[in-house]
Amino acid sequence: MALASRCSGGRLSPAALFYGLTSALAWGAADFLGGLTSRRAGTLAVLVVTQSTGLMLSLALAFGTGEPAPPAVAIALALAAGVAGIVGLGCFYAALARGMMSLVAPLGAMVGAVIPVAFGLVTGDQLVPTQFLGMGCAVAAIGLIARQEGGGAEARQLPLVFLTGLGFAGFFILISLSEEAGGVTWWPIFFARVAGVSLVLAASLRVSRTVSLPRAVLPLTILVGLGDLAGSALFLLASAEGALSVAVILVSLYPVVTVFLAALLLRERLSRTQGAAVGLALAGIALIAARISV
Repeated sequence: MALASRCSGGRLSPAALFYGLTSALAWGAADFLGGLTSRRAGTLAVLVVTQSTGLMLSLALAFGTGEPAPPAVAIALALAAGVAGIVGLGCFYAALARGMMSLVAPLGAMVGAVIPVAFGLVTGDQLVPTQFLGMGCAVAAIGLIARQEGGGAEARQLPLVFLTGLGFAGFFILISLSEEAGGVTWWPIFFARVAGVSLVLAASLRVSRTVSLPRAVLPLTILVGLGDLAGSALFLLASAEGALSVAVILVSLYPVVTVFLAALLLRERLSRTQGAAVGLALAGIALIAARISV
């Protein structure tokens, strides 16, 4: 099935709606914990543990569920998805560790959501006026952060936020294409994690840094890996059930969870400008998903 045909119509079944929202829940919680552990242990160390956790468990599940071996094209697409995903995730954790989670998460999700929808337009997807309005909200949210007085810390995270969105968008498209090419569910995730672990280890060698994780945060970091794995699997199930473009938007609601946890547990408070940016980002995601039909 071609990506363009999947995007056409922009509608989701009830099953895809459920998978998409539960994926957002899993990823939102994992991203909050990932940002938190990155503040304590460093981004590279957290990524090594989370990606290795996903790699081992996805391999066990691929064999345990009896999934057939994927064709070469599915493996290649999954490896490419893993590269895009780990770049996006690494930038995301770094931005979360340096800035406010309740601000960085919605902006990163917004960029990652707009790109697949724009790609859908190029490949023949038809959008309604509310979805164009959502894209306008997305642009306005970025503008609010970029124009903060004094070049605040959040504004300085914009390059990382954009790289996050690009990486996530690439992961969404490529991992879904891998599944379409015969990778099913767990094999694409496994090979994506192979690429992720390899890239993180190569990065740690490049900076001549020994990757170590404090024992106190190891259980929490493993939990991040489990949440990331669950989010990936649920996203594949959502995209298999309906339009990829709208499935991506549903999954991109994960910042709601991250923002809620940051406010509840970290007592993060936003200025009026920051609050407006978050509101516009979340509104943009919701408006872009306006064609969901159950």
